Amino acid sequence: MKRKRLSMSFALALALLLALPACQAGGGSTPAPTSNPGSASTSSPASQVAAPEEKPVVDVSIFATNVMDIETAFGREILDYWGEQAGVSIKIEQPPSDGYQQKLQLLLASGDALPDLIRMTEGPSSTIYQQMVEEEYIIPMDDYLHLMPDVLNCIPERTIDAFRIDGKLYEIPLNQGENFGGGTYFRYDWLQSLGYDFPIDKTQFSIEEFLQICRDFTTKDPDGNGAADTYGFVMPNTAGWMGVIPDILLNATGSGRYWQEDANGNLTDSILTTDWDKTKEAVKLYKSMFEEGLVDPEVFLLGGEQVRDKLYRGVVGGVHHFGSVGSGAGFIRGIRQTAPEAILIWCNKLTGPNATETRYSTGLKSSGWVISSDSKHPDRVAETLNYICTDEGLNLAYLGIPGVHYESIGSDLVVTRTEEQQKVFDEFQRSRPWQWGFRGEATPAVDRANQIKDNNGLGEAVGVENYGEVLYDAYDLQISATIDLEAGFAPAKNDALINLAEEWKTALQKFLIGDADEAALDAMREKYMNGGYSDYIDQVNSIYQGRK
Repeated sequence: MKRKRLSMSFALALALLLALPACQAGGGSTPAPTSNPGSASTSSPASQVAAPEEKPVVDVSIFATNVMDIETAFGREILDYWGEQAGVSIKIEQPPSDGYQQKLQLLLASGDALPDLIRMTEGPSSTIYQQMVEEEYIIPMDDYLHLMPDVLNCIPERTIDAFRIDGKLYEIPLNQGENFGGGTYFRYDWLQSLGYDFPIDKTQFSIEEFLQICRDFTTKDPDGNGAADTYGFVMPNTAGWMGVIPDILLNATGSGRYWQEDANGNLTDSILTTDWDKTKEAVKLYKSMFEEGLVDPEVFLLGGEQVRDKLYRGVVGGVHHFGSVGSGAGFIRGIRQTAPEAILIWCNKLTGPNATETRYSTGLKSSGWVISSDSKHPDRVAETLNYICTDEGLNLAYLGIPGVHYESIGSDLVVTRTEEQQKVFDEFQRSRPWQWGFRGEATPAVDRANQIKDNNGLGEAVGVENYGEVLYDAYDLQISATIDLEAGFAPAKNDALINLAEEWKTALQKFLIGDADEAALDAMREKYMNGGYSDYIDQVNSIYQGRK
């Protein structure tokens, strides 16, 4: 068994990370009781049949990142309730989301016993996942799927199949489908202070409007403190090399986003192939924002948490965010700790002569859960994981603890809360100690109804009506305009491509700050394509055509 053999790749990873500055198979459900083999009767009255033995409480350790800190008194209450329902005692280690992959690699390389349940923020296309399978750090879950019926009901079969390696399922994916193209939150209270009169439900802006807002946020003292200390725009420095460029700028110039079908129905990375000239226009447009000083100069150093902090502290008035528009409610609560009148407007799309009508996806999400080979009770871990997808578990994830955070759920799916429970639920929303879950069929409807209600309350507090409906109307438009290719998941890249992707990211950043010209971009693209990416596109397309 390879389990504790420290691979060369992990050893190198450990050495590199330490050099950085601080910055079983088996199991199953309890068998049904059988009659006493010494009894003369082949059957017994029900009253004489022994009751199933109650399962002892066991420890289940979890290693998982989360946007907010779970190990607070409030988060502990949620975890304890989850554990009580699943018959386990939950222990947790929660590294911050920024740098989580490094923490996971350090854990694997340490040789220490692994936690029972590990959250994967990447999936079968990631090198670390492939190594965890090869080194037998994690177990196949096929023998435990019968203990996770609710999980399987939450996830399309094609998604499950996409996570298999050599026919075996080592990771339970989250049912998240494809990423939606992102958009930009603008401080609506700042817009109003500068004399803008956009309606709160405006979600499409011209390129000129977008640039002028960023310009005014940078130069016209939107917070009124008399100091030149604000910027118009910032975004997280994501892992993907094209995460350097806001996707709404790509859409504005007519470029696609990662995997799209070409004219012949073949899958291709259109930003580098059919749309390359349009992609360069988007990069040049973004460069003009750097030249004007509209982008926070620390943009390439910031993860998601730091970007949110910039918004909350009033350093920036526009934040680009990937995924759902609905997350704006959490942003508003964060801002209101320092700006009680704050509200956000959602820039979902930029219009222009070459803009696309379709919001392209940013790729397929590949996150989920794995069970470590060190787990002593993998069957109980599977049951604990399954609870997340039961009706009760889904309600816990999105509504809180019954009797603590709400009284009841009505036939209209709107939750009734006392005034005190509403205060507690507001804390639940702020800390949101649950970023790991699956979404079943019923819960999105419950979640939506109550998110609309709660978001309406956020708007009403500052004189904005129907704010919840505004957010979810924008969300619906975003979904309906996003192509679902049902492409499955891309295979892992080799080390050469991973290194070239990092070089790509550096080349883009140099161009944006003026340290490289357009010819350097063309040369870098050619190097990347000839360095194996053209072959990789062919490989992905072969998988895609096989899934049609």
